[in-house]
Amino acid sequence: MTDRVTAWFRQARQDVAQAARCLEDGSWEWAGYISQQGVEKALKGAILATGISYPHIRSLPALAEVLTDRLALVFSAEDLDSLKELSQFNVMARYPIGDEAIAPIDAISSRQAARAVDAARDFVARIAATVSQIEPGDGGDDQSA
Repeated sequence: MTDRVTAWFRQARQDVAQAARCLEDGSWEWAGYISQQGVEKALKGAILATGISYPHIRSLPALAEVLTDRLALVFSAEDLDSLKELSQFNVMARYPIGDEAIAPIDAISSRQAARAVDAARDFVARIAATVSQIEPGDGGDDQSA
């Protein structure tokens, strides 16, 4: 794994650790958002590890689709559902919702946040384990991204 890819995974793990701290502190909206960020960074790091630039998108299922064609990493229907749920935190956890201007702190439950943190831990670990098996010369790291 190149230094650049390693850096993406180090930050992904740090994001998930911070999400867990936010969960403990009762900052559920931030736990959800930072969980989404951690998985996004792991997916983008894995894409870089295959030798291509990652697309500049936030959709976790779309990023996973890029990987499905490049790595021996299979995302089940349940995985894709979890990635869809995590993707929603990118906006939902940061901005008031709708005409009633419901603040994210009032819209996201502790259960939703806990599910997000658990899912992020699982995804980051699984993606990192798959990327660590890439042999030098199997794809490498496109430095243009």
